[in-house]
Amino acid sequence: MDVSGETRRWGLPSTQAWLRSRLGMRETRARERITLARQRHRLPRVATMLAAGELSYGHASTVADAVARLDDEDCASAEKLLLDMVDQGFSAGKVAAFGRRIRDVIPSATAPINPTPSRSAGTSGPGSTPPGP
Repeated sequence: MDVSGETRRWGLPSTQAWLRSRLGMRETRARERITLARQRHRLPRVATMLAAGELSYGHASTVADAVARLDDEDCASAEKLLLDMVDQGFSAGKVAAFGRRIRDVIPSATAPINPTPSRSAGTSGPGSTPPGP
């Protein structure tokens, strides 16, 4: 329905509007369902676990929301990190809080290490104060 534009046949501008109007969903619930549907192809473990009943809908939609703005490579890393949190027993709320900061975590985990630290990073040199103990 989302990809085909079927909602326009009903006179509605979007799938979210259709879910709200025709199914009586709250806006936030409609948005989370659409986000999960749109991200599902990028989240193979989430899709498999959700279909098998091994992952709650709340956790699945939380992961989908967290990865929506990531590229495919970062999405795969984020899916692993977030599902590891689920496996450790974190609530959907805790996973969501971490997911909102996922961009801070993923680039630092995947960025190449700079072999030559900059002077501003606390290295000692002429006129600088050596790092403390």
